[in-house]
Amino acid sequence: MPITVLEPARIIKIARKKGLDGVAVTDHDTIKGGLVASGIEKDFVIVGAEMRTEYGDVLVLFLNEEERSGRFREVMEEVKEQGGLVVLAHPFRKGVEFRI
Repeated sequence: MPITVLEPARIIKIARKKGLDGVAVTDHDTIKGGLVASGIEKDFVIVGAEMRTEYGDVLVLFLNEEERSGRFREVMEEVKEQGGLVVLAHPFRKGVEFRI
């Protein structure tokens, strides 16, 4: 399956056209796309990333700085320090055992 990459301005345009009140931009392991999109429409964009951890992917939202860790507990601590939010991206994915 081919991967489709949308430019941040196009994401915002499509989201507005669909009547959304906002959009979270979450590239894999970086907030760069979210920062670009936020620069276009700050009050419409939630800056985040989809981070790989030992428990699988987690969405980290409301960020100002890149996450440095790939360990789940450390990601949670770093996001908390930024006032952000951590969400399990695929909580029922086969082969992932989630234990804290």
